Amino acid sequence: MRNTLATLICCTGLMLICITGRAQTITLKAPPANIVIDGNNKEWGDMSYHNSDNNLHYTISNDKDNLYLVIKTNDERQLNNILLSGVTFSIDTKGRKKTTYEVTFPVKGLLSTKNSSFKTLEEKRVVAKATQLRKIAIDGFKDIDEDQLHIANTYKIQTALNFDDNGYLIYEEAIPLALFKAEGLANSEWAYNIKLNAVTTIMLPNSQATIGNVTVKTAVVAVPAGSGPPTSASIQAAMNNSSYSANAASSAFNNIPAREVEIVKASDFWGKFSLAK
Repeated sequence: MRNTLATLICCTGLMLICITGRAQTITLKAPPANIVIDGNNKEWGDMSYHNSDNNLHYTISNDKDNLYLVIKTNDERQLNNILLSGVTFSIDTKGRKKTTYEVTFPVKGLLSTKNSSFKTLEEKRVVAKATQLRKIAIDGFKDIDEDQLHIANTYKIQTALNFDDNGYLIYEEAIPLALFKAEGLANSEWAYNIKLNAVTTIMLPNSQATIGNVTVKTAVVAVPAGSGPPTSASIQAAMNNSSYSANAASSAFNNIPAREVEIVKASDFWGKFSLAK
């Protein structure tokens, strides 16, 4: 009998969810004096805004020179998104639900199956420090020819992240207002999107890896041909069958290539703001 091969991906530790939140309109306030983009939120204090759909605390602010984004979270899913795949901050200066300008940090890489757990505060700080070696992805800025920038760049786009003593991740970003070319739109509503990007890795069938705070398992089972696309229930039933272990270990499955697996989905939300005067 011919069989159809199906792959079941099991993740523990986090829920795989994709959330797009409702838009909210905010009026920005000027930032505290002498802001330093270093992943420390002592200057900022409590975050100004909270997106309840994503349970994300954040601040957007501006002075005469820069637009600032600060995120504070201890949510384990969000830590994975940010540390491994980065935050994308998108702006449309005409208030449309459209990505015109986009900054992503840290630029994500495709993870290998090598375990990359970070459960203790010390481990998290090591990973956070390592993001200084990763790049900033940018799109839509007419004055910038490159697709990716180093942390130290001539365009004065600044990014940093770190963990405070209570285990909260602090993400900071500053973008020069001049890069938006929107001098005539300073009094208009701008639209923004904050996205925590999906986490992916390459895995072989019948394998396990720990990525961040998620343990990922993949399994390959045989489904009789002609029975239609396998459902989660049918795959789980096949896995529970006593012959599953023998099937999974048979040479028929050894030639199945590794595949890219999405282990934590993206989450994002839109909103609008008016610049501080």
